[in-house]
Amino acid sequence: MIPKSKSQLPILSIMIPTFKRPDLIRETIQSALNQDTDLDFKIVVVDNDIESSEISKVVSSFDDDRLSYVQNEANLGMFGNWNRCLELCETDWVTILHDDDLLYPDFISRISPYFTSGKYELVSCLNSRGKNVDLTSTLNRSGEIQVINPLRLVEGNIVSAPGVVYKKKNALAIKGFDKDSFPCSDYEFYINYIQKFGNSIIVREELAFYRIFDNETYKSDTLKRMILKTYEFSNSIQGVPAIIKKIIIKSNILNGWLKDLRTYDENYEKHLEEIKMKCDISDLELSPPIKFSYRILKFAILFVNNFCFRKSIKPS
Repeated sequence: MIPKSKSQLPILSIMIPTFKRPDLIRETIQSALNQDTDLDFKIVVVDNDIESSEISKVVSSFDDDRLSYVQNEANLGMFGNWNRCLELCETDWVTILHDDDLLYPDFISRISPYFTSGKYELVSCLNSRGKNVDLTSTLNRSGEIQVINPLRLVEGNIVSAPGVVYKKKNALAIKGFDKDSFPCSDYEFYINYIQKFGNSIIVREELAFYRIFDNETYKSDTLKRMILKTYEFSNSIQGVPAIIKKIIIKSNILNGWLKDLRTYDENYEKHLEEIKMKCDISDLELSPPIKFSYRILKFAILFVNNFCFRKSIKPS
C-alpha cells in the first residue's frame, strides 16, 4: 500500500460528541459518511457514556475506514466532551456535529473551497431546523457569503453548530469551551475565537440540519441563566459603538428572550425582576410602543450592516 502524501492526508475531522443517543446517532453518522466530496476527511465519535456499549455497537455496524470511536474514561459533561473532541482531533480543521443533527450531502463540497483557500479562520453555513428531516429538499445554493463582523456577533449566536468549521490550533489557543459558561459556552467560544482571529464568514446556504427537541434549554433556571449570560457576553464584544450595542441587545431581550421566558418559565415573574435589574430593563421599556421602537431600530441597523457585508464571490 502506497502511503498518502502530506497533501493527501485528511484535513478535516467531523467530531461527533455523544451521550445516550444510539437511536439518533446512526442517522447522524450516515449523513457524515454520505458527503459527496473528493476531500479526505475523518469522522470520530466521542462517547461520554461510560456505562454502556450501545454507541460502540452502532459505530461498529458501519464498515468504513473514515469512522472511528472513542469512549471517555469519565463523564466530562457536554462542553467537556466538546473539548475532548478538540483534543482528539488529528487534522488542521474541525467541525463538531451534535449526535442528533445532520449534514446535507454537499456540506463539505460547498464550504471546503473557502476553508482550503488560506483566507479564512472560520467558515460557517446556515442550518435548517425542525423535527422532520428531509435532506433531499432543494435548497438555496447561491454562493453568497457574509463577513462576520463584531455587530453580527452582538446580534446573537449566529455561528452555531452544526455546520461550523474552524482551525483546531486556534480553538485550543483560546482554551476551547468554558464549561462554567453553560448554557452559552458555544456563544462565548465563537465570540472569543472570531474577535481574536478574525477572517470569519458565513456561507449563506443551508448545509446542515438542527433537530429541535424539548431539552435542557427550556428548563426554567436554564432559560434565565441563558439570558443573563448572553447579555454578559454580547456586552463584552469589542468594536461596536455602545449605543448600537444597547439597541440590539435590548431589542433581543424585549422582543425575543422574554417571550421564551414567559412561554417556558413557571417562575416568570420572579425571574423577570432579576433580569430587569441585571440587564438594566425599565418598566417603561416593557411597554409595547418602546419594545416596537427597539425592534425597528435594530432592524434598520442590521439591514444596513448585512447589506454592506454580504457579497457573492467564488473562492479562489
